[in-house]
Amino acid sequence: MTDQIDDAQEMEAWYRSQSLDARAVAAVTMPFTGQCYNCEESIEHDNFCDANCRDDYQVRKKQESQRV
Repeated sequence: MTDQIDDAQEMEAWYRSQSLDARAVAAVTMPFTGQCYNCEESIEHDNFCDANCRDDYQVRKKQESQRV
């Protein structure tokens, strides 16, 4: 039977894994185009119009990379 400390360690490992995955996706160089990479809305800086678009894009790219 696991206790709270074991549960907390598992959760921390999961969060670390998710963070590293997101970092790997973000490490890909993406030139500024003036449009959000996810929804193609016009933007003045960065590559995404908001965090939701960034997260959606990262999830989609990760899923695409896992398809063979």
